[in-house]
Amino acid sequence: MKKKKYGAQAMVAFMMLLPAFIFLGIFKYFPSLSAFYYAFTRWDGFRAPKFVGFQNFIKLFRDDVFLTSMKNGGLWTLVYSIQCIVPPLIAAELIFHVRSGRMQYFYRVLLILPMVVPEIVNQLIWQLIYDGDIGMLNQLLELIGLGPYARDWLGNPHTALAALMFMNFPWIHAFNMLIFYAGLQSIPKEVLESATMDGLGKAGKIFKMHLPFLIGQIKIALILAIIAGLQNVTAPLVMTSGGPGYATYVPALHMYLAAFSNSRFGYACAMAVILFVIVMLLTLLSNRLKSQTEYEG
Repeated sequence: MKKKKYGAQAMVAFMMLLPAFIFLGIFKYFPSLSAFYYAFTRWDGFRAPKFVGFQNFIKLFRDDVFLTSMKNGGLWTLVYSIQCIVPPLIAAELIFHVRSGRMQYFYRVLLILPMVVPEIVNQLIWQLIYDGDIGMLNQLLELIGLGPYARDWLGNPHTALAALMFMNFPWIHAFNMLIFYAGLQSIPKEVLESATMDGLGKAGKIFKMHLPFLIGQIKIALILAIIAGLQNVTAPLVMTSGGPGYATYVPALHMYLAAFSNSRFGYACAMAVILFVIVMLLTLLSNRLKSQTEYEG
């Protein structure tokens, strides 16, 4: 009777979840999987796709714009990954070492508040900061006697990409900070107390205890940062439109413009497949390195 009752409850739960799985499959998985098919076609989004084999991929690796976008995107992803790990980890450590629980809560809220601001608003604010005429950055340089270094940061091909990469200073990603902070709180107090009795200082605790405990959280944050970095399209689209020239072109922007400005959906899908393969390989590499680290430990 108990097994029969359990089976009926499981069936009810499955039926209640079924609509969510159906919509997830239709609107999430089907479009993603269909990109693999359209990557081998010439398709403008309206007429029937025509199978062209590997032509899209051959054109991609002969496309100087795509290669430039990959170089820019790779550099941006590298910098973004560091920004997503190091500053939030430092912030989490600083908050964790605050003795007052109330002050810890206050600092967490203070760092989370910027998440309320929509990202597009944040980008428009930074666009104004970088403005060559009335921008706050140039005004600050004038104020401290570094006026000769003032320039149109987003209009100069030598500084535009760096300006986009280094916006959002001091780069404390609140979500990652909370993940790291939760990981630090999960360390058993007995372990921390024994480390103190063994004479480990604060630096020793961080490098010999905290970081090993946070390897899992760091891996998750790194994978999410790589995915977000390679999919980054909003900032260059809104702030520079990929310019000046192709100085801030990134793969996701090139893919977006190829599909929706030039109606080359098959070509854009080929880019999407390449980005998927890169992300998948980096994720597998990250998992392998983590497994080796745990084994050696």
